[in-house]
Amino acid sequence: QTTWAEWFEEHPDTRVLKKEHEVLGSRYEKYFRDPDRAGMFRVEWLKDRLPGKSIVYGISRGPFSVAILRDRLETEPLIHTRVGEDSLVVYLGDDGGVRAFVSATGTSALSFHLHEGSGGISDAETGSAWDLKEGRSTGGPHTGSILEEVKVLPIFWFAWSNFYPITEIID
Repeated sequence: QTTWAEWFEEHPDTRVLKKEHEVLGSRYEKYFRDPDRAGMFRVEWLKDRLPGKSIVYGISRGPFSVAILRDRLETEPLIHTRVGEDSLVVYLGDDGGVRAFVSATGTSALSFHLHEGSGGISDAETGSAWDLKEGRSTGGPHTGSILEEVKVLPIFWFAWSNFYPITEIID
C-alpha cells in the first residue's frame, strides 16, 4: 500500500485507465455498513476473539501466524513480534503501508527503535540507521545490509481466521 504521489514518483511511466462513465457508488455499500455481514457465504470465524470486519495485518510463517490490528499499528507503528522461529519487526509507514522483516542480519538479531519527531529508525545493537520501507540500512555499521522481507496481508478478521484459526492476535 502506498499513496498515489509516492507511486507516481517511483513509477513515472504509469498509465491510469479511466472509466467512460463516472462511478457514483459501490454495490457493496450496504455490506460494509452492516457489521454482522461477514463474507459472501455466511462463513464462520472466531467471533469470540474479534469482530468479523476488523482489519488485521496477517503474517504467516509455516504453520505459525499472527494478526495485528490496524488500530494497534496506528498507535504503535513499530512492533516486534515472533512468528514461529522468526523474530520480526512490523512497520507502519507514513504512507499507510505495512511492511514486515526478519529482524536480523546474518547471525545478528536486531531490535529497532523509532525516534519520535525525526521519524528515523535505528537498531539498538549498533545504532545503524534503517529505512523500513525498504528494509535497508542507510547508515552505521550495517550500511547497505538488507533485511529479509516477510509478506503482510491486509485482510478482514473473518477471512484471516478461517485460514489461520490458531493465530496470535496483537491488539
